[in-house]
Formats: sequence, structure tokens, C-alpha cells
Amino acid sequence: MKFRGWTGDQMHLALVRLTEKTNTGFHFTARIPLGEQVEVWNTRLVPDSASKRKKEDELYPAGVLVRSTFSGAGTGRRRAYAACYHAHGHFMRALFDMNPNGRIVTAVARYNGMEGFNEHAPEVAYIEKGSVMQPEQYRHLCDCIEHGCTRF
Repeated sequence: MKFRGWTGDQMHLALVRLTEKTNTGFHFTARIPLGEQVEVWNTRLVPDSASKRKKEDELYPAGVLVRSTFSGAGTGRRRAYAACYHAHGHFMRALFDMNPNGRIVTAVARYNGMEGFNEHAPEVAYIEKGSVMQPEQYRHLCDCIEHGCTRF
């Protein structure tokens, strides 16, 4: 993802707000120094390795992408090393609260300011991102509904 219009401090503050909202730790894949203004931040948002479930019957942590898998023995769910649609939504909302004129480009959408985010973010939830055998929409690839952190 590419973020334009925020300082390193603002990026980290949005990350703190996401962690508070979901009770799950997240970090950036690229180094984002505090106090720096860069024209474009190019990074991904991923959950900390500590955000793993402890027992098989527990829910995955809020904000963690869970992909469905298919095998001859049946279906199962596994954790992917990525933040889910809802976690990204909370993070982007926190950024746009700080700078409503910022811009974010992802693999599936472009958000030009808060207005563009409000218009297009709900549409992304319905994009099918599963396999051909088991298509699933972005909004269903995590356990956020059970955690109650789907509204951003």
C-alpha cells in the first residue's frame, strides 16, 4: 500500500489506535521513522507474531486475516500473516481523521481523501478473494464479527 499525506508520527499514532481498537498488535513491514515527512510511505500492515490463538477452538485475534483452505479431508481455517479488511479500515480511518486530504493506494482500491474512503471502502468488503472452489468476500476472511470490531 502507498500512503501519501502523513508524517511518520501520524502513521505510528494510527497504528496505536488500531491496536487499541482490536486488542491485537500490528506493525509495518517497512521502517517508518518518527518525526519524518516523506512524500509516499510504501508499506504493509501485518499482525505481530504474538497475535496467535492459543487453543484450536479459540477465535483468531481481531484484525488477523484468516484464509479458508480446502483439502480432501474437509475444510479448515489457518492464519495468514496479514491484517484483515477491518483492521485496514480502522487504520485508514485513523489516518483520514488526522488528514482528510491524504491519499491511499491499495491493490484493490484508491482512496482520495476521506470522501473517497467513505465512498469506496464499503464496496471493497464485497470483493471475492477466496479460491475458485471456496470464494469468500474480504469481510468474511477473519473473525472480526465475533469480536465486534467490524465498524470503522
